[in-house]
Amino acid sequence: MIEHDIGHGTKLFRPPYNADSTPQTPAEIVPIARAQAMGYVTVAESIDPRDWEKGVTPDKILEEVLDQKDQGHLILLHDGGGDRTPTIQALPRIIDTLRAQGYQFVPLEQLMASRATS
Repeated sequence: MIEHDIGHGTKLFRPPYNADSTPQTPAEIVPIARAQAMGYVTVAESIDPRDWEKGVTPDKILEEVLDQKDQGHLILLHDGGGDRTPTIQALPRIIDTLRAQGYQFVPLEQLMASRATS
């Protein structure tokens, strides 16, 4: 679908649901192994503010990100599956708050390159 819409594909794979944060069962591990065998690079979120939950507010999304900010490097936010207005409203606040705390935002490629050399 991405390739059809933008004219080129991706080699990145994020397993659905929470299977990527700490895969433990065969149902969680097998899709990752299959994707890797096909040449995909698994990208796992480590901060999940559960912005998809019904009734979530921008304040709650921001609170969850801040509560989990020391648990990882990647924040999972959704762009489909319902009303994303709270996510869209929370995003500038997430960025501004974390930048004010000294965090910086970098492209995934840069983060992956820094992990490969460490």
